[in-house]
Parts: sequence; C-alpha cells; structure tokens
Amino acid sequence: VKAGTPFAKKLNGMPLSRLSPKMLGDLGYLLHDPYEASLRHSMQQAEVISADRLSALRPQQAYLLPYFRRDYKKLALKLQLSEAQPRAAHAGVVSTRDPATGAQIYLADRMKSQGLLPSAERADPHPLRRIEKANPGESCTNMCARIGMHCEDLELEFINRFGRSQEIPCYVHDANKDTGKQCLVTDRAFFALSGAPDGLAHVLPRAACQMLKPQMFKSDELHTQSESRKPASREGCRHRPSGWAQTLSEVVLEKEAVVAPERAREVVWEEAADAAVGALEEANASTILMPSGAGELQVGLKVLQKFLAISQSLPFFRAAVAVPNPLVQEAGQLYSEHFPGITVLDLSDSLVSKRVVIQSLKSNSSVVLLCPYGRMMKLGLALLESKIKKPLDIMTFATAHILRAGGFHALGAQDDLIPARRRVFLSSRHLFGIAPGALLAPGQEPGFPEEAPQSKFGPEVYRLTHEDAEQRGMTVPIGLQIISSTNVTDVAQELADLHSELGIHSVHVVPEQPRLTAVLARLLAEKTEGECLVTTGNNLSDPSVDALLVAGTAPNYVHLAQEFPRLARWRQGKAKGSIIVAGAAKNHASAAWMAFAIEDQRAEEALQQTSVEFGRKDRRLKWDELPFALRSLVNKGNARRQAEIAIARGVETLGDPWDMWLGRLLAYKDRHNNVNVRFLATQFGHELGAWVQKQREQWESGALKDRKVARLKGLGVMLDPDSETFAQGLSELRMYVSRHRKRTVPAFHVTTSGFKLGEWVLDQRTKQRRGKLSLQRQQLLREAFFLWQPAEAPSFMFTHPDDEEAAEITRAIEAELRGQRWQPISQRRTIFRSFVLRHHPDISDSKYANDAIRFLSEVKDWFLA
Repeated sequence: VKAGTPFAKKLNGMPLSRLSPKMLGDLGYLLHDPYEASLRHSMQQAEVISADRLSALRPQQAYLLPYFRRDYKKLALKLQLSEAQPRAAHAGVVSTRDPATGAQIYLADRMKSQGLLPSAERADPHPLRRIEKANPGESCTNMCARIGMHCEDLELEFINRFGRSQEIPCYVHDANKDTGKQCLVTDRAFFALSGAPDGLAHVLPRAACQMLKPQMFKSDELHTQSESRKPASREGCRHRPSGWAQTLSEVVLEKEAVVAPERAREVVWEEAADAAVGALEEANASTILMPSGAGELQVGLKVLQKFLAISQSLPFFRAAVAVPNPLVQEAGQLYSEHFPGITVLDLSDSLVSKRVVIQSLKSNSSVVLLCPYGRMMKLGLALLESKIKKPLDIMTFATAHILRAGGFHALGAQDDLIPARRRVFLSSRHLFGIAPGALLAPGQEPGFPEEAPQSKFGPEVYRLTHEDAEQRGMTVPIGLQIISSTNVTDVAQELADLHSELGIHSVHVVPEQPRLTAVLARLLAEKTEGECLVTTGNNLSDPSVDALLVAGTAPNYVHLAQEFPRLARWRQGKAKGSIIVAGAAKNHASAAWMAFAIEDQRAEEALQQTSVEFGRKDRRLKWDELPFALRSLVNKGNARRQAEIAIARGVETLGDPWDMWLGRLLAYKDRHNNVNVRFLATQFGHELGAWVQKQREQWESGALKDRKVARLKGLGVMLDPDSETFAQGLSELRMYVSRHRKRTVPAFHVTTSGFKLGEWVLDQRTKQRRGKLSLQRQQLLREAFFLWQPAEAPSFMFTHPDDEEAAEITRAIEAELRGQRWQPISQRRTIFRSFVLRHHPDISDSKYANDAIRFLSEVKDWFLA
C-alpha cells in the first residue's frame, strides 16, 4: 500500500494483534444464538440517543443509536468508521466505540434491526403499502396520480430486499462515464435513491412502483431545477439532465461546496424561479414544491422579475400576487422596494377600494396587485366590473396548498374568476389529484374541492422538501406544545416557563384575540422582563414568530395554516416553531392537526393510518403504537399521557369514519382470516356486515370513490360478488384443467388458494340447466374446458360403409361426436345413449340404421375414453 494514501492511514490506525496461534480462547460466544442473545441484552440495557448526543457521552455507559441509511455517512465520519457502507453488521447492528471517550455504541439500522430494536424506534413497512405495475411508457408520477397514491423512497428499500426482484435496474445516461450507456443494478448493500452516483437514474419501466396513501417527499440533499432554464455552471454543482415536463429535474450539491446560509437561500430561490419561468415558455402554469417559510415571497418576486425579463414586448404589465393574510405587509414592502415607480396595490388596505383597483386596471400602466387570500372575491369582482378583455399577464400563489384545501374555496385557481395568461403555484405538497385534507373527515363533506388534473397546475418543476429546507437553514421544524392551563394567569406562567426552556421570545395568538393578547402581553412582560412578546392580528412587521397560541372556542385551521410561513421561517437563535394548545381544549388540538395535515402529506396520512388502527383495536392507541410521523410532531418534554390525548382528539375529530370501519374490517380479517362478511356479522358490537353491503350499493351506484374501492379490493372484498366469484372460479378452472389434463372436477375439490372449485362448477351447471347462465359465461366455460385438448383420433381410424348414402350418415355422426368430445364423461354417456336410441333399428325407420349402430359400436371406446 502506498504510504500517505487514505487506505494506508486507515491501516496505520488499526491495532495489530500479536497473539500466538491458539491463544484466542473459547469462541463459542460467537455462535449465532448466544451472540444474538447477548447482543439483545446489551442493547436493552443501553441508553437510546440521537446523533446530536455523540459529543457528550460518558465513558462507562453503553448507548443505542438508531439511524436511517441516509444518515450513515455522517455518523461514520464522526465515529471514524468506513463511510462506504456498514461493515461487520449483525442484523443491522454495528457494535463500535466512541473514538473520544471509548463509550460502547450500538448503531442500529431502523429498517433491518426488527428483532433487536424497540418497536417505537423501528421503521416497518407501511401497512397500506401496495406494489403496482405501470403501463408501458407511463411514468410513476402519472400512474400515482391516476390511482390516487404516490411513490415513497423509504418503502423502496423494503421492496428491494423483500420483493420478487433482487435488483432494481439503473441506466447510466452520461456517455463520458466508464459505464456510460449501460444498464447496471443498484448495490443491495447500500441502496438510497438520493444518494445514487452521478449520472445514474433509477428507472422502472413496467416496474413495481411502491405505492402509499399520500405522503411528503423524502430526499437527503436533493432539489430540482428546470432543464430548459438551466443557469450557467456553478462551482460546487453538478447537473443531471432531465426535462421538466411531467417530471422533476435534479441538481445535486457537491459535499465539498461550502456556501453561506444567505447565499444558499439565494441559490435555491434563483433556481426555483428559473425552473418556473422556463416552464411557462411552453405551458400556461407551473408548480414549485417548497415548504412554508422557505421563501415563498422571495421566489414569487424573482418569478415576476424573470418573467418580465423574457417578456420585453410588453409595453406594461398587470400582475397579481396571492399571499396569506399575515404576509401581506411584508410582501408590500418587498415589491415596493424592487419595483420603484410601479403601482403596488395592497388589497387588504381599507383605503384601496374596488374602484381604485378598477382604475389601476384600466390605466395603461404597470400594476402589481397584492391580494390576501381573504380578498380574492374583491379582486375577482374588480376584474369583472372593469370589463377588460385582456387577462392578467401573470399571477403567483404563495402557499397554494391552503387554497387547494378549500380554505378559501380555491377561488384564486378558477380561471373564470381571476383570468391570467400565466400562473405559478408555490405549494408544500402536490396540488393535482386529491386535494390536501381529502383523506380526513373534512374532505368528505359536500363542497370540498374535487380531484384535479395535473394540467390545471402545470408541471412540478422544482422540489425542496422539509428536510432540505431545514438542512439549508431556511426553515425550522414545527412541533405541538401542550399546556395544561386555560386560566389566563396560569397560561402566562406556562408561557414564561416555555420561554426559559425552549427559548420562545415571541408568541402570536390565533385567531385574533385583542383583549386576551393585551392581558397576556402585560403578564408575560412582567414574568420575562419584556423578553417575550405577545401579538395578534395580521398587521405585523416581524417576518418570523417563535410560537402560535391557539385561542377561542372554535379556532379555524385556515388561520393556523396561514401562520406557518412565519412560524417555520428560520432566524438566528430559533431552533423550532411551536403550536401551543391547551390540553383541555378539544377544538384546539383538532385545528392544529388539520393545519399539520394541510402542510405535510405525511401528517395527513399518519392521521388516516391512526384512524384505521383506532377501528382495528377499538380503543385509543398508546404512545408506542402511534405512527412515528405523528409522534415526531409533538415537542419533547410533553407528558406522554397529554400527547396521547391530544393525538386521540385530533383523530376522533378529523378521522374519516370510513377509515375506522375499514379498521374493524381488518380486525374481522385478523380473526377469521377472510373478509367474507355475512350481512348480520358484527365486530366490536358494530354492524360490519351491513356496512360492507352499503359499500357494495355505493359502488354499484358510482358513489364510492376510486381510492376507497382500491383499498377494499386490496383487502379482498368483493364489491360485485357474482362477477368477481365467477372470474375467480374461471381462473381456478383454467389452472385445474391445464394442470390435471382432464375436464372433470371432483365435487369436493378445493384449490390450494382455498377456493371450492368443485362446488362452483356444480353451481354453474345448475344455473345452465335453469337458464340462468348467460351465453357469454357459457362460452367462457367452454373455452376454459378446452384448454386441454385430449388426443383426437385421426380420420383413418374410422371405418365408414362403402355405400355412399350410408357413409354420409356415419360421417355426420362422427362430426357430431367430435363436437361433443369436450363434455364431461357423464354428459358424454348421455349423449352417446341418445345416439344409440336415435339410430337403433328397432326405433329408426332408416334403411341404414344397422350401418349407423355398427359405426357407433366401433367408436364407443374412443368417445367414452
């Protein structure tokens, strides 16, 4: 090994054994069973920690550190392990020591250590996961939108390890690579989508696409950019070519690139705006996926600037910017600063009347209309009354997922209300397909936004996940904080405690509560010496807030969701945003969970999954039984009992009752190992059979939504028992005939799948005799029986009379017998008996009856074989 190389340095750091041969002693403890028992015992005694605790370990203490594979390289760097992939791992566990203190550390892969990790720390396959096959030439994105589901990166690893295929194909597009223009496979030992080598794209043509009920994207260091508007090459970046249409182009940041947080944010905003405007050259809309608080106002501003730069032919322009109510004042300052000399109208200002808006639209000068969500109708009416035939040049929507969720009846997205030539949507989640919140109880109410095609919102040209934004210092995570008091004095004391514990310096009361805010502000100023401020309302100058305090008797989730951009926005010294709710107020927790669900698809899906488990267990879930996506949204330090109650209240209020019924159906399946529910069957005292029958009736009338139909069929529920049973029986019959090479099915034959094929065949024959079997089904059954063709006798085996007239009769008999040879043996006996009676000399008047009987006696053995 060459001296000075990284490998040589690793070798120098390894201890050298000087033991003589046969000096290792008894190695029996390394056998599988004793080793695993010892490892399990040691891990149970170890303290569970997170990665941020590695800098403060006690030498004599053992620690258990659960991790995801995407985090392994960072951990390996800190612990001086091989960065390529885990080495010397047993059942996903690597036993090592801290280089600084020598403390024992067990690194446990959350996805592999199922038998060793506590259930609360494991990552298990999603219970509602489905593996679907796309049509030829159909992308995963389009297929997911078609069936109301979406791909999840984390679940793909379970498929790669446990699915039918052991490898997932990859194609190297870059011809300059050593493996250029070749099809490779992933390394099963270390599989990660966003960590793929440069030039590799995971391709799944007609492949298994991992499907889940909608969740947010997951990626490590991944964001997106339009191929058609790619900027000049930037130091520290590599581009992987991919068109923006129907997919996401990607930019992977080099690990060596060190960019200041301010510059990193500017880079993201520039690239997002480039991608959106580039897409507008070929489409009339485009969508940017980025979490609330990551810079929706700045991106919207850059979109307008870049759009005007490529629209030099416009003598003047009319633009509208739809923003959440709390961001209007900040947006006004931002646009006025960057568009001096251009009219910027704030529609939330009481001095800006509808007449003023109409006059500005009719004037031949440029205007920017800042429209808070609550003033959408005002802008729409002004456009109608102005009678201007030309639509707006461009309109941008910040936090468009709130509009899509029905918070303001999606007025801004309606072309007939606010016509615009180009539209740009900034959203934290998908806008096409089902609307945010559609999986929960509010989504089942009449008037909730229906499913929408992707063409309405244009292609998704840029993606920045919540994790990406937090890593780049653009946002902070948001969590639920529960307080036990409702009295204003006690609430002030608890807020003062949170100020000390969590560093909360600003609290915003939602919805607007002037009197409560005034009292809290005075009490809190006394307790914190003026370091913690309390505000309410929309006219605020502070672009960031540390906590939201939910107040009032019936808070609206829309008010909370509109505050997420300020709550999640990063600022110096801010580590987390908190939504503070009173544990005794049921409506407060419900509003907070609905706001979480609108913002993050993972939270919505976790609430749905919890609703199913509520019905399956017929009780509230304990803390360790709750999905990790929900537990991670509750701030540490809250009492588990309080957290369980807060989550349970959210699920009981927001959970779709249909999901709870589905959970009861799962419980029935767990008990009976099938879903053949009788009409009078019950589960936990609920009339489950009647509910299943109601689903069939709704399906027949077309009232049952496709995603619910898919979930029922995924469990094996037959919504059309007659048609589905016939299809299953026909399939089993075809396999039976092909396998056994005969057309007779024993009456009590049961297939390996448990289907009673013998009874089903008898039932079909009974229906045929009674005239209740359609001609189409009769033909399908006949074709199924013909799958096995018994050897036919060649024509020379049949001897016909020399007399031509007699031979004509025997040839007609031969043709009829050949046509009936496929029938079961019992029916063939009946058929043959009828032939004998028809042609017997004692009955038939034909002078060729003896020839016919002689011919039948010769072919009897063949026909009845």
